Amino acid sequence: AAVETARTLSYHSAGCRTITSIYDGSYLPANEPAWTADFMAKSPREWEHWYIEDWKGGKVVLKGRGGPKKPGQFLRAYSNGHVDLTGKHPKDERLAIWMSYKNSNETWSFQSADGLWLSAHQDGSDARCGTAAQFTLENW
Repeated sequence: AAVETARTLSYHSAGCRTITSIYDGSYLPANEPAWTADFMAKSPREWEHWYIEDWKGGKVVLKGRGGPKKPGQFLRAYSNGHVDLTGKHPKDERLAIWMSYKNSNETWSFQSADGLWLSAHQDGSDARCGTAAQFTLENW
């Protein structure tokens, strides 16, 4: 039953989304050209659009929309908590695969392959993995 729940949640979180920190309303962008993941903006811009893709076994991948000269890249988390983007396809990069969880307050949390949680500093300065953070997902 738990796998069915994970599959249902990955399906419901999937789509063309913005990922917004509930701390201060900033958006997670895939910044070009540095391709870093930082929470900074107060309103969504094109490079803050994500494709959340339903993945095998109830998991998801977070793929940035990309830019005119570079395809979208996948959000990846390391076991030390560092978060960045990679052009490697998730079938070749397990660190780009996440579990999505819907919280009781209708927000979402994302857990990395190593069991860490996507989070943001409360001042919106960067994305990392650490304690669970909550995000809203909005269609774009």
